[in-house]
Amino acid sequence: MGVSGVVVNMAVVWAALLLLAVPELGLRDAMASALGIVVSVLTNFLLNDAWTWGDRAKGSWLSRLLRYYLVSAAAALLQFGCAMGLRFLLDADLYAAQLLGILLGTGVNYVANNVWTFRDRAGGAGEP
Repeated sequence: MGVSGVVVNMAVVWAALLLLAVPELGLRDAMASALGIVVSVLTNFLLNDAWTWGDRAKGSWLSRLLRYYLVSAAAALLQFGCAMGLRFLLDADLYAAQLLGILLGTGVNYVANNVWTFRDRAGGAGEP
């Protein structure tokens, strides 16, 4: 699911850079990056819920979605901060900066979702 999220993220960044009519280059880059994150979070949740952790008893779909977005928001902030820091402080290429941010966010996202969002509730534990 991580690879598909990278593909979705990068494709959305590419499309947004083509379509966004924002005169300020830095703002356009930031908006494209943020949009890539938002869209890839939803597609990742759907795939992870169905396949990665599809064998677990997970509680309600809505509670998983909310937890996933909370975890993803923290990971996205790390990703975005890393990407924009590399882009604007070190003048890195946007795509390279985005990929490095994705790598950082992916690690945080996987660990937190494995132990919290999609933890197995088959042992009788109630919803938090």
